[in-house]
Amino acid sequence: MVLPISMYAEDIVKAVQEHDFTIISAEAGAGKSTQIPQYLAKHFEKVIVTNPRVIAAITLAMRVAEEMGVELGKEVGYRTGYYKNSSNETVIEYCTDGLQLIRSIFSENYKQDRVLVIDEVHEWTNQIEALVAWTKLVAEKWNTKVVVMSATLEMDELADYFGNNTKTLTIPGSMYDVKVE
Repeated sequence: MVLPISMYAEDIVKAVQEHDFTIISAEAGAGKSTQIPQYLAKHFEKVIVTNPRVIAAITLAMRVAEEMGVELGKEVGYRTGYYKNSSNETVIEYCTDGLQLIRSIFSENYKQDRVLVIDEVHEWTNQIEALVAWTKLVAEKWNTKVVVMSATLEMDELADYFGNNTKTLTIPGSMYDVKVE
């Protein structure tokens, strides 16, 4: 299946490589949550993808592992407050926003070449808000690129908040014929 996001894979990777912060807006079903982490995993040591819901983090990890044809818990895994299926081999790791916030605050490993993808940012929970603020605060102290994604978000305001080293991308979705019966 070819998803709308696939036509922008090179643009997305280039934006993340060249900027500290990348903001991506793409319609629901475009492939943000499943495809972008796979594109980035080819260029970075670790891709951490946050989601506000435990079940979403787990099912996304399962789907991406299936798409990549790998065993869940190896190259692709998940970690939440209660559940963990990841290893030292994990390159793409899905987790909840709250857990990643705690991991980021207390992490001493700022040297790994990695990407933090904050997904579903339009939900703007306390954990997402704190995680976004934390990433800006430590931007110069860690070797982590930050990608913020949503189907609906106010990109200009968020780009102003992050500052000059921010790239914004808007990815169109696909229209499907609707048949009324």
